[in-house]
Amino acid sequence: RCTPKTLEHYAYTAGSFIAWLDEQGISYVEEITPARIRAYLITLQDRNLKDTTQHAHARGIKAWLNWLVREGDLDTSPMAKVSMPRLAKRVPPPFTSKEVQALLAHCDRKTTIGARNYAIILTLLGTGLTASELVSLRVGDMDVRLGLVTLLGKG
Repeated sequence: RCTPKTLEHYAYTAGSFIAWLDEQGISYVEEITPARIRAYLITLQDRNLKDTTQHAHARGIKAWLNWLVREGDLDTSPMAKVSMPRLAKRVPPPFTSKEVQALLAHCDRKTTIGARNYAIILTLLGTGLTASELVSLRVGDMDVRLGLVTLLGKG
């Protein structure tokens, strides 16, 4: 029950790990140990990949190993004993008033598309929604009478 994007992410991250395991001569899932997972994560560090990329790979590996446990191919996940890569805390800087005005100035509100784009920009700025959350909204998610929108994000 994953989105196509999530499945693509798992295929790439777990697939990269599986290819690395193959290079190491590891052919059976029972041979995957916490030490081997850590060694792989260190190779990602050594390649100077961003912390978010390293974390994404670890998430994909974790999901794959948890799936193997659910399928009965492993008793427990070796990832349970591996710490996830640390992520730096990042807070994007807010747009300046000048930047907001520049964004809105590109919207010709006399056209349907321009008015739509203007509304999209104001909605994103005013709510903190991500672009993907905004795109997933449907008419039924809005209660115009109460001025509320129901958003179902992750979880």
